[in-house]
Amino acid sequence: MDLDKLRSSLESLLAPPEEGQARKLEHYLALAAAGYVSYRALAALLWAASNPTEFKNSAIESAIEAAKCLPAVKAMIQAEEDKSLAGIKRSLHGDGDPTALLEMPREGLNAKDVLETLKTMREHETRMRDGTATGGIYSDPFSADTKTMKELQADVWRLYSASNALYPGIYPSVRKIEAELIRMTLSMCSAPAEGPHCGLLTSGGTESVLLATKAYRDSFRSSITVLGRLMGACGPVEVVAGATRHPALDKAVKCFGMRLVTVPVNESTGFRMRPADVAAAIGPRTAFVYASAPTFPHGMVDPIAELGKLCQRRGVGLHVDNCLGGVLMSGMRDAGIAVPEFDFAVPGVTSMSVDLHKYGLASKGASTALFSSRELRAHAFVPVADFPGGFYVTPTMQGSRSGALMAQAWATMVYMGRDGYTRLARSVDSMVRRFAAGVEAIDGLRLLVRPDCSCVAFTSDVFCIYALVERMEHRRGWAFVTLQKPKAAQLCLMQAHERSLATMLTDLSAEAAYLREHPDTKATGMAGAYAVVENLPPSAAFGTLKGYQALALDVVPVAAPASSATAAAAAAAAGSHEA
Repeated sequence: MDLDKLRSSLESLLAPPEEGQARKLEHYLALAAAGYVSYRALAALLWAASNPTEFKNSAIESAIEAAKCLPAVKAMIQAEEDKSLAGIKRSLHGDGDPTALLEMPREGLNAKDVLETLKTMREHETRMRDGTATGGIYSDPFSADTKTMKELQADVWRLYSASNALYPGIYPSVRKIEAELIRMTLSMCSAPAEGPHCGLLTSGGTESVLLATKAYRDSFRSSITVLGRLMGACGPVEVVAGATRHPALDKAVKCFGMRLVTVPVNESTGFRMRPADVAAAIGPRTAFVYASAPTFPHGMVDPIAELGKLCQRRGVGLHVDNCLGGVLMSGMRDAGIAVPEFDFAVPGVTSMSVDLHKYGLASKGASTALFSSRELRAHAFVPVADFPGGFYVTPTMQGSRSGALMAQAWATMVYMGRDGYTRLARSVDSMVRRFAAGVEAIDGLRLLVRPDCSCVAFTSDVFCIYALVERMEHRRGWAFVTLQKPKAAQLCLMQAHERSLATMLTDLSAEAAYLREHPDTKATGMAGAYAVVENLPPSAAFGTLKGYQALALDVVPVAAPASSATAAAAAAAAGSHEA
């Protein structure tokens, strides 16, 4: 067919009918529908072209899910999961708990016995006391330097244990404490005292990220025009984030029916998001960009200043997850330590999540979600006006909230003061530098990247880094975080490491020397599980992860010894099988 005939055919196809208004309307509606379908198909193709890794993983995951329907494949996967979970169960529960409580005592115990029971349990938890842990609790509860602060926190708990922030009319001091905690944190994050900036006090970084995500989703939905809906903005609301984002964002996206668009973060990007990659990922349904200050795996701060300009230009929000670096990075700046821009001083930053229970040294259960405007924060609320029990609204995901945790956080921050956090920041920064230098001095190890803050990630090109993590834990008692993509180990420096850093580096050097001589040593257990799923999509590990969480929530008593009759029957059965 020549071009003239093709043109003639298209013209006749697109031309409206000559008679009948209904036929003409039907024709135009069909053309509009065809155009819309073509637009969505083109958008899908463009997304696949600009997100090849995500598209590949999605295709592989779909193939794996389909393969799981085959009985043989399903049985094979289940066998591998059972094998992994058996090892995890041994690690968590051993041969069982001889003092396991499966039901409440009929008669209550006296207070002295209850306390002695708990003290006995705590005696076995020695890692924080020895300074060999990483993460968990960022203060040093066993140091003489923090004794006064810990006693203060205990006294405050006793003072406020019977209080509930859900009832500000009954507990006005708790309302005051909550509001002042938010203002103090905003002040540390460069928010002007008289500006529109505001916040929420939450139970932790995950809740802070959840609330910020909900606020952006609902704000985006409220701004969609009719034309926007027709052009594709009515699909799932999107957030753009790097591969090193905290899993709290994944949880938020799943909870709120959103779509996560991931940009690469690896050695080639300097373990930071690249603004060009973020710009390419922003689309018509993007509500906000999520950046880290710093990332948990590598201690790197994303280029917040550049991202702020980009987000302003594209009309999307910018959330800075400052949970790990919260208070610490502000203290580093106060100490004159060079630190990348990260907070509300950067134009374009519209929200932050800042933990108070990490380097803020408050007891666990204290974080903040901060916003650049009251309008954005309002979208985090869920008011209910038709409840027969009356109007209902709470500031966070929770209803009742402990006033004691808030009072502890307030007391800790007032006790420490800006100068106290500045001293802490100098100490942590010094430890980060000393540990990084110590790693570089060990033959066979190298830094993955020189960190901006708090965390040091390192790897080996000579031996299996997971084997080193395992030997340091099982032979020396040191806890490190296991990283993947790429394989590495990580240490998050905390107050307690000040007492143990030199010994840790000595042990690390000794274990690295062993592995240099035995480079074929493999990792087993949980560290070995990373190697199994290294080249598979994330969903391949979901079964094991869910199984681990279920096991952690189980109470496993010591198995009762078999009766003599049962034992005899088992022995007879075993004999018949052997025959």
